[in-house]
Amino acid sequence: MSKLVYVGGIPGVWKTTICSELCKQLSQCVYVSSGEFKRVESRKRYGKNLSSLNQEESYQINKWFFEEPIEELTRNKEFIFVIDTHYTYTHPENIGEFVNLCPDEVIPALDLLVLFEVNPEEVIERRINRGRDRDSINKSQVYLEYKAEMEEAKRISITYEKPLRIISTLPEKKNVIKEFKKTLETYFISAWEINNIK
Repeated sequence: MSKLVYVGGIPGVWKTTICSELCKQLSQCVYVSSGEFKRVESRKRYGKNLSSLNQEESYQINKWFFEEPIEELTRNKEFIFVIDTHYTYTHPENIGEFVNLCPDEVIPALDLLVLFEVNPEEVIERRINRGRDRDSINKSQVYLEYKAEMEEAKRISITYEKPLRIISTLPEKKNVIKEFKKTLETYFISAWEINNIK
């Protein structure tokens, strides 16, 4: 039976890089970019980008994502599916408010919650290094993103008694990948023999 790992973190924590690299190195893991599926469905349903969806629209898109693409991907398979997503994003109309992404009814199907985090100052530097203009980055907004993502991950974990692993991405990427690998070993070693990462 497949395992679902829900991975969140605000933009700039290296989430996509770490998840995709780990899955390249572990044959038992399958990387799933939720955005690739949800962007298409969002445009088809609402004619909007994902970041423009309100809470109800986001709820419907995320519910669909788990009921159709994830169900199809995992059917009759025995892999660890690493789902690259977010716990929240900034509300499209109300700055300072956030839209929660994970519908409560899909949470029972999740086996592990992971949150990649790093201090907001480091996130700002990484966004600048990726081409953002320093003056265009609202520092207080980054702090609010960080806080909202952390609070929603903890809420889901506590409310639904789901294990939550918070992993700092401040060390070198290769060390973060090793830590993520150890996390998967901790939760899934009885089901899969995970090869060593060199």
